[in-house]
Amino acid sequence: MSKENITEQMLNSEQYKELPGIVDRPYPYVVIGDISDVTKRITDRPDINVEFFQDKLYSMFKTIMPEKSTFYSVSADKINFAIEKIVKSEIENPFKKVGVVNLDRYLCSNIKSDSIFQINISRDINGGLIARPGETTSPEDQIKNLMLWSIKNNFRELIIIDDVLAFGDTLVPFIKGLQKETPNTKVKVLVGLASSGGSWRGIERVREETGIISEFITLIEASDKRPDTSGMAIPTSRDFTFLGGKVSKIENNVLSYPYFLPFSVPVGSFMPKEQRVKNARDLLALNRSLEHTSAEFWRGI
Repeated sequence: MSKENITEQMLNSEQYKELPGIVDRPYPYVVIGDISDVTKRITDRPDINVEFFQDKLYSMFKTIMPEKSTFYSVSADKINFAIEKIVKSEIENPFKKVGVVNLDRYLCSNIKSDSIFQINISRDINGGLIARPGETTSPEDQIKNLMLWSIKNNFRELIIIDDVLAFGDTLVPFIKGLQKETPNTKVKVLVGLASSGGSWRGIERVREETGIISEFITLIEASDKRPDTSGMAIPTSRDFTFLGGKVSKIENNVLSYPYFLPFSVPVGSFMPKEQRVKNARDLLALNRSLEHTSAEFWRGI
């Protein structure tokens, strides 16, 4: 069976809307479908067909991924539901004093609780920490406010939640800061997708550098490196649209750059080098279609 037929079968199979506990097939390419979550921040109008754009992105991903990759897709709603269930149980437990530190702006949006603290930081294009677009508080002040909130509420345990633990570049220094400032508070980590192996040693790095054994919904195991891939990929749909991407600050303006040319150079694990230009044209056309729909919505208000 050809690569196209295999990935088409996977894409159309309902079982790939929910991931297994461990993803260990060769060169996993796990696409998170979060366009619906992102657009909910703008509108909940039923006449805007968000699923059309998500399905188009799924179809594009399965053709742009490196050869011999194994395609999976999972809805961000599925990840959110699983984490939300655990978080709700933890903060409602009368025998615990638990605070939740949320590193993802879309997780646990259905839970309204003073026991959840939102952190809006991301890595910038240079690898440092930066406030997400729309957030006016600096990363340093956000972390300082978190410490004050934790101390004020006298939490015995802090649970850090996020959708993905990939390399640990943001999570590890964040945890170390918490451990230093609140040494008497137990710190736990709960993520939707956790990567393991090769250069994707996120879960191993957290354990080795902080002593914390992360909890997860699905563990994704990387394969060996090849010239065209680092062993796996976890592309988030919004990062290939004008709704997401790499974040940078220019003249006090926080900007995001989608993961395709000419806005940024995509890594080989996302798409082969020789396909970047063609893929950029296709993604730009889809973005223009999505932008047109958004503009029509705003004119109709």
